[in-house]
Amino acid sequence: MVTTTKTPGAIYPNGSAVAKDDVRLWMSEVVAQVNAELRAALTDGGRAFVGRAEAVAAGQEALPAYVGLVFTREGTALVMRGPSMSSDDPLFATWPHWGVIARLNPGVAMRDAGVMTLANVAGTGDAITADLPAAARENGVTATSGTSIIEIIPIASNTGATEPTLSIDGGAAAVIKSETGAVLAAGQLVAGRSYLLRRRGGAWRIVSGGVALADLDGEAAARAADVLALTAGIADVANQLEAPNESVEQDAVNWWVWDVLGRALMGWSGTGLRAVLDDWTIENAAPRILGGDVDVVQQTSETLDGRVLERDAAGNAIWLWRNGDKGGLDAIMAQAFWDRGRIAMDIEGGLLSTTAIQLCGVNGQSLTVGGDYLAGLTRAALEAFMGDGCLQLSGTLFGDNVPIVDTLGPRSKGYNPSVPATGTERARPGAASAGMAFPTFAILNAHRRDLGLPMVPILTSCHGIPGILIEDMDDDEATGSGATTVWNNFSFWNAQAKAVADAAGKDILPGWHLWDHGTSAKSSPRGGYLGKWWALQADSIAYWRSQGLQPPRYCMTQPSGDANTTNDGATGWSVCDDILDIVEQGGAVLGTCQHWYEIADNNVHPDAVGTALASETCAWAMAEVEAGRAWSILRPRVLSNAGGALTVRFDSLREDEVLEIEGAAKYGGAGIDAHLGFELTGGAVTGVTVRGHVVVLQYTGAPTALRYAMQVQDVTGIPGNRYTAHRGLLRTSLQKPSKILPGRMLQRAVPSFTLSLGA
Repeated sequence: MVTTTKTPGAIYPNGSAVAKDDVRLWMSEVVAQVNAELRAALTDGGRAFVGRAEAVAAGQEALPAYVGLVFTREGTALVMRGPSMSSDDPLFATWPHWGVIARLNPGVAMRDAGVMTLANVAGTGDAITADLPAAARENGVTATSGTSIIEIIPIASNTGATEPTLSIDGGAAAVIKSETGAVLAAGQLVAGRSYLLRRRGGAWRIVSGGVALADLDGEAAARAADVLALTAGIADVANQLEAPNESVEQDAVNWWVWDVLGRALMGWSGTGLRAVLDDWTIENAAPRILGGDVDVVQQTSETLDGRVLERDAAGNAIWLWRNGDKGGLDAIMAQAFWDRGRIAMDIEGGLLSTTAIQLCGVNGQSLTVGGDYLAGLTRAALEAFMGDGCLQLSGTLFGDNVPIVDTLGPRSKGYNPSVPATGTERARPGAASAGMAFPTFAILNAHRRDLGLPMVPILTSCHGIPGILIEDMDDDEATGSGATTVWNNFSFWNAQAKAVADAAGKDILPGWHLWDHGTSAKSSPRGGYLGKWWALQADSIAYWRSQGLQPPRYCMTQPSGDANTTNDGATGWSVCDDILDIVEQGGAVLGTCQHWYEIADNNVHPDAVGTALASETCAWAMAEVEAGRAWSILRPRVLSNAGGALTVRFDSLREDEVLEIEGAAKYGGAGIDAHLGFELTGGAVTGVTVRGHVVVLQYTGAPTALRYAMQVQDVTGIPGNRYTAHRGLLRTSLQKPSKILPGRMLQRAVPSFTLSLGA
């Protein structure tokens, strides 16, 4: 309702002349009150447009902030916009901006986060065809995505003659695999059974339906029957074992075996075993005992003091029997046998220093915890290397007061700082995974022995936490999330290690600090990790010196990328180059690069074998550096770049090694092209030649940078994938047999790098 100072009747009395000021006042009051009521009605009422362009065309003045919300239809999405939102697609450059608050797209939600039940399923068990459901089409879904989940009910079972495939809406057929990415056996797709499939790379993987309740019931029944049978068998054996052990003494012989008629067959006399033999045995044994030559094929050959039992292909005796009072079996044993035996029998203990000790810690993320044990490397096999050459603190507790019993360290639980260490004991690998501390430092003295170096007992432990950021590894609560657990682990362990060494009267020699970190910094800009690492090293060195300890040498590994490096931003995995910068600037020895080793989880983590190989390679590196030999492989130097040919030289290689190409079978040709892992920014590699310390690349274009083992790709969809996205085939000729894993070789792989080629 509009109320004015004067009514129209008062302004126009009896048709006489009108006062203009009264008319102006009346009109301004009417307009003001109508506008006020309209604004009240429109405030937070919102505006809707058929498209973004229409909203822009309406103009900023038509969209005052008090409207509250603006809705625009864009494609299949309903976009909700707010006046103060400016970061995501604003309609206007000045306030009110009307930028995006949310995009509501039922089609995308259905495609990427929901389950779509396919329609019109047809084809065969090996070549299935189907259509997207009508509901998906109505919401704008025209194809599946890399995260789609679908339900399908095959009309026939797969035969196993070929891998089953699925074609949707007549599109390209994609292979269907098991939940682990394995090839499906015949009958694993059952007609009439409901399956949920999820897209993984170029294939569909079964995520549900592979096992039905009926299958589980049948398996459970079969296993229950087996358990009952086993229980009965065990009970019978137990009854027999618990039966009294009966024997009868006669003529100074204790007889304990009889036949069914009660006749004694076997017993024990004062001089040995006595047995009753049958006629056939006696008849056949007598000629061999009493006669001369025996009519058998001669399998051995005489020597001066024995008989050769086995020869190698060259005719050398490798297994024989020595005659005489001190005779017995004799053999030529492999070096690996002696290496294991020396440690198992603690022979090397006599060669260890009895007056000195080294403190060698390990810091980093989940790779320092290591991969799980498996048939290729069990915990028992690794424990064979336990000895006095590698020690751990005894008596320390987790923060929850549980004893710490291995070299994995306290991790995120931290130490109970009120409980000091009581001494040292032989180091142990972890219960489920080895960690890096044990396989590095339990074997370091063996590699020192190979080079004639002094052997010193090593006290070790891990300090890090899986996934930890470098900002959270210092003692500054103002950096990162404010957590200081890793620093507390590091400082407490060093203080306790020094205390027990001092109490034992040991000279503490400078050791090694093994650094395996960087995956958590995969999105860090170039140089960002570098500065933080140097700052943390400065803090660490200051701490060691404050404790009266000489700082150790650093040995580090280079991160490998993960299995999908496509979502890590424009500077993704620059940390690999930052790590190499640290090494080139003299901050650490580059022990090895993680891209060389197999992963077990299609992400970034190795199994126990990969952990052991990387760790022992670092131990080899430490021994070589202690012997005064060069080790770290750095970026190459450009020798020439002209006429479509780039020549680089690896000046850091040693004189006793050359570049070699690992067999293509390492990756099976997947995730790497014919150019060994080399790529060019601004150009394309057309050929690669490796000779000595030099690599020559032929190319097209105008390249500005050379990259090696730094691929941006997603390899998670490769069947049975066992490596990260960073892949390269260059190593050097310098190799050494592993002491932990007989039959495997330790290798010097060329690290990932980016090399600027200038303007």
